[in-house]
Amino acid sequence: MDKGTAVKKDKTRKHERKAIVRYVWCMRVGLTVSLIALLIITTIIYIKYQRARDENWRWAAYSSELRTLAGVGELGSTHEHIVFMLVVDGKTIDFSGEKYQERSPFVHVEDGIGDVIHKHATGVTFRQFLGTLGITVHDGCLVLDTGKKHCATSSKSSKQSSKTLRFFVNEQPVGDFGMYELKGGDSVLLVYGDIQENVEEYLNQLGVISDRHK
Repeated sequence: MDKGTAVKKDKTRKHERKAIVRYVWCMRVGLTVSLIALLIITTIIYIKYQRARDENWRWAAYSSELRTLAGVGELGSTHEHIVFMLVVDGKTIDFSGEKYQERSPFVHVEDGIGDVIHKHATGVTFRQFLGTLGITVHDGCLVLDTGKKHCATSSKSSKQSSKTLRFFVNEQPVGDFGMYELKGGDSVLLVYGDIQENVEEYLNQLGVISDRHK
């Protein structure tokens, strides 16, 4: 082997060694970066988990306090069924749609049936049930989940009727339903409309619904 060939082979070996060193170095750097990235991601996930867990604990405590203040018992403390109707200006509101189903574990409608309330905790009132549907009643006004208000009115004109909000439990009128606690087997009717409107038809419909679900 001549001197030129030996020098050439030596240079080739040096290049190969350098290439191997660079490859190993790149692998180590890549592995280090991957480990650092994995550590950062794991830390972020752990922090988020801790925050979520702490938030869940705080919410559970807050929810428990709210239930206590509202007089609502523990979930599963009862299981009762109540039939109901909400009528606004002669139109029965349909709660069978998906957006109304199982809005709260404590009290709800379910299975696409919009006229039977399922009560799963003691102390739940009709007002609280309506609240789960996004419906409120205050100052003589019924506010639907659409945001539309229906307020009691009085008129001295014969051409304009007076409107009112009326509440019935088992066909009997109830003056203030705010504190009425839902009771198994009850039939509940809330009507907004002309003060002279005959509600007998709605009460009869409610009776049919009650018989159907017995």
